[in-house]
Amino acid sequence: MHLHRLWQRTAGGFPADFWVLWFGILVNRIGALAFPFLSFFLISRGVPQNVAAAAVSCWGIGGLSATFLGGWSADSIGRKFTLLTGLSISALAMFVIPWCQPLFLVYACAFLTGFAFDFQRPAVSAAVADLVPVSDRVRAYALNYWAINIGASIAPLIGGLLATISFHFLFSFDGATSLLYFAIILFWFREPRQHVPGVRPSPFAAFKDRRLLLLFGLACLLTGQFFQAYSTLPLVMSQKGLDAGDFSRALVTNGATVVLLSIPISRFLQRWSPATGLSIAAICTGTGFFLTQFAHTTVEYAAAIFVWTLGEIAIASTTPALISRIAPPGQQGVYQASYSMSWSFGILLGPTVGGFVLPTFGEHALWSGCGILGLLATVGFWFLLRKIEVGGERVSTSVPETQEPALEPE
Repeated sequence: MHLHRLWQRTAGGFPADFWVLWFGILVNRIGALAFPFLSFFLISRGVPQNVAAAAVSCWGIGGLSATFLGGWSADSIGRKFTLLTGLSISALAMFVIPWCQPLFLVYACAFLTGFAFDFQRPAVSAAVADLVPVSDRVRAYALNYWAINIGASIAPLIGGLLATISFHFLFSFDGATSLLYFAIILFWFREPRQHVPGVRPSPFAAFKDRRLLLLFGLACLLTGQFFQAYSTLPLVMSQKGLDAGDFSRALVTNGATVVLLSIPISRFLQRWSPATGLSIAAICTGTGFFLTQFAHTTVEYAAAIFVWTLGEIAIASTTPALISRIAPPGQQGVYQASYSMSWSFGILLGPTVGGFVLPTFGEHALWSGCGILGLLATVGFWFLLRKIEVGGERVSTSVPETQEPALEPE
């Protein structure tokens, strides 16, 4: 009986289509093997390291170029169509990559794979908003984030094994899981009810909303910090005599914390307003990176990682739920896509700025700067988001009574 109540509080009450989507995400993430091994694949062919790294950049450029189009497609054509299109492109590119001989074809496939991955992402977030009531969305997005991280924890193990056998097996496995996800969506996922059928919003409509711009800017302050963990943190640890194994052992804390605590933290955050939840996220993120400057051992670095991972969990579960509240009818995909650009900017700007600050001013300036950014984000979330929450009490009078009320855009 106790386990039944725990299940109901954690994962109960969601419709079947949500679980179809969740299972598809899990399958796809377990099979997401190619990205970490793309450079190794090209180096094994004798390609110089800098040329191999350019393929990874093509992957990122593809993702950036797809975000707005994916949001527009999810709203204008449909969630299911957008998912199926992205998955089919991804599967095709994965099967083709190991057979490409000219380097430009590998670059093209890498671009298409990155494009396909980010093209479908807004459709997932929008579908969750369609399927799940407002009161349960923080929990729903946390469950999706949980599935992503379970898959991300398993994928490198499978990828490492397949890479030792053949890169053809590795890319084919990735493509096969995309096809499996495609089949799951095609046969078992039903198109959610559209709030405003026939609406054709501009792909850039969300950036006309000052509330979305505010969330986007504050989120960039945090996402730029998260990617210090994969750019400047290894450099700092090596300067202190720690090696790649120490870095890997410390970073395991991130994945383990997400898998173990995502659901309990999401249940905790449901009791609070979005401003409170995101302020907690900013405090944890800034504090965790600020404390990094005092670490000298693997355990101490792991402790700092644990602190900022709490912030990562909070922002990943709270912000999509908030975006789903402020998005006008018929624009869920466009709004979710526009916000997700903050992670892309974090990937681009975080390592670039950190790579300049670390050698120029030293690690204490870098990690102290992260702490200051976390403090600024906390103030912004706590005070400026009050405007969003007050606006949340207003309901657009243009929405029919049979539809879920949406927050009035500014």
